[in-house]
Amino acid sequence: VGCERSSYPETLQELFEAKFSEALKTVGKQLDFTELFTQRNSFRDKIKEVIGQDLSGYVLEDVAIDFLEQTYFPALREKTMGGKGRKIRIWSAVCSTGEEPYTLAMLASEGLGASGTLGWDIKILASDINTNVLTKAQAAVYDLENVEPVPTFLLDKYFQTENQHGQVIYPYTDLLLHDMGDDLADRTIAGALPPKDAQVEFLANSYQWRTPALWGIGLAQTVDPQATFLHDGRARTLMEAVLWHGGEAQSQQQTVLKLDKQGRAELNAFLKSL
Repeated sequence: VGCERSSYPETLQELFEAKFSEALKTVGKQLDFTELFTQRNSFRDKIKEVIGQDLSGYVLEDVAIDFLEQTYFPALREKTMGGKGRKIRIWSAVCSTGEEPYTLAMLASEGLGASGTLGWDIKILASDINTNVLTKAQAAVYDLENVEPVPTFLLDKYFQTENQHGQVIYPYTDLLLHDMGDDLADRTIAGALPPKDAQVEFLANSYQWRTPALWGIGLAQTVDPQATFLHDGRARTLMEAVLWHGGEAQSQQQTVLKLDKQGRAELNAFLKSL
């Protein structure tokens, strides 16, 4: 991503040697001279643990953050406006206690526009040789000093304080796959509808879509007046998005079509309240 440390092996070697030297001193002071030989496995594990902890923190290189947030993700959003190729795979190879992959997830959500990751297939693989730091990464619980570098608006959007644990939330989704009919189906290059028994990815076919969480959708066009809806951005308004639904949602679409002016206004007001 244009980060000097990830572009030049010499710089990486220099960084590693500095971290390793510091860890060697720290762990060496905790063991007797004979233990350095008799407890070699423990010595090795402690060094890995110290290095892993030393690399933790929400402190991605500024140049990397700027590139991802201001260049890469917006360019990717423009390139895939037609709904094709909306798949991202990221590997955080030395994730330590998880700050880097969570930062990447936030950058993806922010960089892909007001609709966030709706309609995208994004997976981030986080790995580390230190299983202790991976356990902390999975828990995703951090002290305030760990998240101090995170901008306030991201803290408010993606984090919750400890006293909010166990709070009931309403994401407005069933997280299930649904057949949305011919109009929303992914067609072949020639524009034809594929057979319904042809699986495209995992257990889904070209007609099926997973219901995304709708919370926050009411603010999409407040944040970005140019924001559109549905997986490929074809709907200019929330009401248009509702009326594009067919297949399993055909009866609900017909119910909406029968609403009078007041009923449509009330539905639209509810969606914008999410």
